[in-house]
Amino acid sequence: MRRILNVAVANSWIVRNPFQQGEPLIKPGEETPRERIISREEEFRLLAACHGERKHLRAILICAIDTGMRRGEIFSLTWSDVDFDSRLITIRAFNTKTMRERQIGMTERLRAELMRLSETQDGELVFGIKTHAQHSFQKAKKEAGLPDVRFHDLRHTPCYPIGRCSDASC
Repeated sequence: MRRILNVAVANSWIVRNPFQQGEPLIKPGEETPRERIISREEEFRLLAACHGERKHLRAILICAIDTGMRRGEIFSLTWSDVDFDSRLITIRAFNTKTMRERQIGMTERLRAELMRLSETQDGELVFGIKTHAQHSFQKAKKEAGLPDVRFHDLRHTPCYPIGRCSDASC
């Protein structure tokens, strides 16, 4: 909201930003920073909870963990964005927070999951859903015993850049 109002002021659409007068509602010094990184064992438990009606969640979680992509980027991913030969995923600019296109490498584990999906999935969207899988994620993390994990936390636990994986599945 702050950004929208600052752009409006810069373009003379409004005279001033009402949030710039008085004390801010949220002071950065009073915020509690939170960065939760899931362990390898927690990752296994979470993925093991992706069965039955939640089996569609497994590939989504692997994508989040192995690439560090944001939730919106994951759910807007189309098959034309996935290049199996070069092992790259292209995230189009209008699907990113920064409005900049970028490419991300696929781990072997993610590539295998996406290949499996490509054989069974109909439609343009890679994961076949447009919004989110919040209900399934809540059930999976409850079964895995991880009540404090948020979907965004998976973004902070990427697989390949920090060498968490020592086996061939990644």
